[in-house]
Amino acid sequence: MSGFASYHPSIDSGINGSVRKKMKETDDLYQAFKDAVGVRNIFSRKRKQKNLQKTQDYFEKIGKSKDLEHINKVEEKIANMASDPRYSSRQAQKQREQERIKKENDMKELERENNRQLLRERIYNGLNLVKVEKKKKLGFIPSYETTFDLESGYEDLFKNATIKTDKYFVHSEMARMEKEETNPKKKLKLTGLKKTYAKKEKVHRKKIWSGIFLGLTAGMVGTAFAIDVLNNNNNKELDSDGDGIPDYKDPEPFVYNNPNQNDNTPVYNEPTQNNEPETVTNPVVQYAEGKGLSKSVIDTLKVLGDDGDMSQSDKALVDTVSYVGSSLIPSGVKVYYTDNEIQDIQNDIIHSVLSDGKVGSVETEAMSKLPNERWYVVKDIIDAGMVNDVALSENWDGSGPSNIEEIRQGTNPLNDLEDVPGDFSDRYAVLVETLGSPGAVGRVLGTYHLLKKNGYSDDKINLSIKLSPEFEESDISLDRGGLASGLEWLKEDLKGNLIHDYKTVIDHRDGEITPITISSWIKDLNSDGNDSIFIYHNGHGGQLGSGEELNNALNLINYKNLLILNDSCSAEGLVKSLNGQKQLKNVVAIASSSEGEDVGSLFSDSFLPLVKEGLNVDDAYESAKKIVLNEDLREQNPVIYSFDTSINQPKNSKLPWLSSFNFFKYIKK
Repeated sequence: MSGFASYHPSIDSGINGSVRKKMKETDDLYQAFKDAVGVRNIFSRKRKQKNLQKTQDYFEKIGKSKDLEHINKVEEKIANMASDPRYSSRQAQKQREQERIKKENDMKELERENNRQLLRERIYNGLNLVKVEKKKKLGFIPSYETTFDLESGYEDLFKNATIKTDKYFVHSEMARMEKEETNPKKKLKLTGLKKTYAKKEKVHRKKIWSGIFLGLTAGMVGTAFAIDVLNNNNNKELDSDGDGIPDYKDPEPFVYNNPNQNDNTPVYNEPTQNNEPETVTNPVVQYAEGKGLSKSVIDTLKVLGDDGDMSQSDKALVDTVSYVGSSLIPSGVKVYYTDNEIQDIQNDIIHSVLSDGKVGSVETEAMSKLPNERWYVVKDIIDAGMVNDVALSENWDGSGPSNIEEIRQGTNPLNDLEDVPGDFSDRYAVLVETLGSPGAVGRVLGTYHLLKKNGYSDDKINLSIKLSPEFEESDISLDRGGLASGLEWLKEDLKGNLIHDYKTVIDHRDGEITPITISSWIKDLNSDGNDSIFIYHNGHGGQLGSGEELNNALNLINYKNLLILNDSCSAEGLVKSLNGQKQLKNVVAIASSSEGEDVGSLFSDSFLPLVKEGLNVDDAYESAKKIVLNEDLREQNPVIYSFDTSINQPKNSKLPWLSSFNFFKYIKK
């Protein structure tokens, strides 16, 4: 793999597909280099060597800058790509044509297989149209004559079922079905259907007349011998149709017609005595339909109840899936969720519970407790794949009790800060925007709405935005209205105006936002000793306050874990001065840029979507840092500081809880 992905190991480390796609589409490692030398395409066949030299000359000029090692890596990468024949237009065109042909062939094969399955289903369901009758013929050589009769419906069965296939394909498929069938009665009907179809549709085969003549002669001799055996009762054990009645007692020895024998072969709408189709109903599907579940969800559930029975455990799973679809997400939050997202949560719990093919007793107990839990904890438990027997017996947060024990006692099995019943661990957020630009406003507002989508309530969020009345009345939407680029990661979650289409509670605006007021808002947080706090600033450097002011504010509140993300120019200046005379405890501060750097929000636009998709803060920070270092020619260098009594050298050090902490959602440790 070339380009950005070769520098970015997290591309193949299991992160969400939409994030992976965004990285590949939007993160062009070489765009800045091409723009810098004024070259439209450094891989042009005619100019690639000349342009490569110009690019190398450019790097020689800046090669004495801070990051010489990185420049050398890029030079080597460009040199390798410039000589790669894959970038020749002729080679690329040939490769694209081969890929197109392969794709077309794959689509044809898929369509053919779909048609095959449709045809088989229609043929099995149409067997009730076939009547088989064996009549004994009298003559010089006694024999049996088999007649096949089709009721009305032949035209509908074959003409509508085989529109996208040819008659030879249909005939061949019936022959295959006839060969595979083990039920003698159905096998005989398939034979009759195949013969009738061949006659009506004029399916001609090449015939070797001598072979046919010899075959018919041998068949007549064999039939005469068989009839003679039957008439003389020389073999009372012979049972030609396999229905358990010896041929000498069977009025129709070649027709499976024993009404007293249980046939375990799957039934495909065989005719009953009343000539009505006999079907085996699936009670789980019926129950799920009564609950109003969608077809896609029912299709996932129908593996249960195929035996015609629904257990109490099966019923519990359907009830839980119904609860997820109708009642899990509160009405005030449901505006953030599409129908497809809710169906994804429903399918997640089905796949988790049925990972071993059944609904276990421990899984049933867990599902009975989930409606009593906080909705966002339930959503994250399902998203993490915890609701199955193996996972429920484990201890994912490392706090002591197993997952099922925490569910029983009403605590959060994904949060090591909460294992005492009744003593909940809450999450708080302070979001501050001090720039007033469309991009900064959209970034902070988007983060605010994502927090609410994942369970934060407005009384636990302090939102402060530098927002003019004119800007507030404009179209603050992610798909139009002038918001800065880089916010594509929000578009799949938030549609429409970020202020007016969602409930938005702005606590402070423009003139109210000062370092003194920001510190006072932090002091007002009603958190306690097992809560987590997330502070996010996007705006001008220095406007969040001084390190001493923030240090005083943080020392006046209770919390367990606290994360600061300072996204501004020269962000490190504030972060490194946080730990004043009063020692901070369990505080991690991320600076999007080092001291003296005048940069934008490239780091935030890489870091926040990774956290949103479920990475812990540690992995998200490392991945986003690589994105910035590999792509930004302005030398943006994110840094991280940890403040705790156990940390001696704070810069670039990390506290252990970062590897299991995610401020958007609860995740597996």
